[in-house]
Amino acid sequence: MNDVGHQCVMRLKRDRVIAPTEAERRLLARTVLTVGRDFPIVAFRFGDTHGHMAVAADEVVAAECARRIESGLKQRLKLPVPFARVEITPIRDVWHMKNVVRYTFTQDEHHGFRNDPLHEASSLPDALGWRAIDTPTAFKLKEQQPRLRRGDLLQMVRMADPNVPVLWDGEWLDAVAAAICRTDGSGKHRDALAARSAVVQLAIDSFSPAEIRDRLEVSARAYGRLLEITPPAAMKRAVRQQLVLRSPTFVRTAPEAKEPKATDAAGLAADERRFVEP
Repeated sequence: MNDVGHQCVMRLKRDRVIAPTEAERRLLARTVLTVGRDFPIVAFRFGDTHGHMAVAADEVVAAECARRIESGLKQRLKLPVPFARVEITPIRDVWHMKNVVRYTFTQDEHHGFRNDPLHEASSLPDALGWRAIDTPTAFKLKEQQPRLRRGDLLQMVRMADPNVPVLWDGEWLDAVAAAICRTDGSGKHRDALAARSAVVQLAIDSFSPAEIRDRLEVSARAYGRLLEITPPAAMKRAVRQQLVLRSPTFVRTAPEAKEPKATDAAGLAADERRFVEP
């Protein structure tokens, strides 16, 4: 049987919350994205006690991908118990893959957990350009689901699109950390510097240098260095959307979806066909 991929379900031998804090959920996602970089991961999301992952590969490759990820998670999250044997089931065709992707991203609706509203422990932020990490997961999703649009993903998870003018009333460093999938936005990593420089470029016309330094918790000298950095467009896009998502005034729930128009892909506007780039 020529299946298009496999679904993996990973859970610990004894049920417990795998990543209780936001920082741990970001560490979980970074581990999956980095350890699984060489595997064709289409989508993943970890809930409270287990995770789902779609891999566009045969059972042997999918099993090895899950094994390496479980090993990485146990080490980096310092999990006190090992993972149970991974559950692997075939994904028959492109329509089945779409259903698996939908189920993966909407686990909170099925299982009732509410601890990860912004999908930190998920590949959804990569697909929507909310996160700027150099991994192939978003492109693998586009490859496997060419009809899937940005609006479709947002509708799946019932979220409003943060691709709106920047809202500045949230925590700037938290937005920085989320955009680079790190526990801290004030670090000296290259991506942290690029993300903070993106905030500076976005804020420079609306705030004084002193206000920006205060919100980013940087010295005048560090601020000057941030001005010299040119962040990639993907980083600016991720930071901008994370600032919106973390604004108390942003209504994250999507409005009631309208019935889609009957049209083929060639008739769709470019921004409707893409979901990584808003």
